[in-house]
Amino acid sequence: MGQNEIGFGWIEAALRCIGRFGSSEKAVYRDLFRVSEPTVSRHQARVMDLLEGKCGQELFERDKRGRVTGGRLEVKESISLPEEAFFARVWGVEEWLQSFLTQRRFSTSEIERDPPEFSIMRSILRAMEDRSVVKICYQSRSQKAVRAISPHALARVAGRIHVRAYDHSSNDYRDFVLSRVLRIDTEEFGAEAYIGPEADKEWNDIARIIVEEKSDIPKEALSGVRSDFGLDERGRKTIRARRAVARYLVDEVKDGMESPVSIFLE
Repeated sequence: MGQNEIGFGWIEAALRCIGRFGSSEKAVYRDLFRVSEPTVSRHQARVMDLLEGKCGQELFERDKRGRVTGGRLEVKESISLPEEAFFARVWGVEEWLQSFLTQRRFSTSEIERDPPEFSIMRSILRAMEDRSVVKICYQSRSQKAVRAISPHALARVAGRIHVRAYDHSSNDYRDFVLSRVLRIDTEEFGAEAYIGPEADKEWNDIARIIVEEKSDIPKEALSGVRSDFGLDERGRKTIRARRAVARYLVDEVKDGMESPVSIFLE
């Protein structure tokens, strides 16, 4: 995907988030993509033509001569952009806000998780690609153990990267948080020892997961909770995720810090 396509996706995100691509947005765009003002103008014109061509109607405010008002793209108040993205690479809301507002006016806070060491990642990825068994020294929450595993996939859930693998020590499929892999021991295993994902039912099953408001939420707070989590009039919504990682979507919390919703498999 070329830089222009990524840039066009940024402009589309601006039109969706703030409804315009004006002087402030152009300044950020110019600095972010390191392009000249004439190039910004060309990109604006190209995006306008592509978007209106796909929609089959005028999307932006125009003056009496038919030119966009003030030389900027501003979505008409009567227009609602379709939910489906125009460009293949449209910036997500948080990603776009971070680039537009910068850290002075947009802050994100979350508990940082330690990333896996590159040497660990390299060994795991090679084992996945080569369909080979590796022996890992793994620190769980309760103990340290050495396990021989056949890794076949990675998943990022709630800020952590897990490796999904067949655990030869327990003769079953398991998840291992990569940042808890302390080391990988070199040991030769026969190619026939590797066990792939074909029989990993939990990984291969895309489960329906219910997000539901808790029964003890005060009535006056229900509207806010439903709006925040996108719940329907019953206080529910359904998402889809691999059954193997569903249990990691939320962490345990102490009293006073509970989430107003519960998550469970349908």
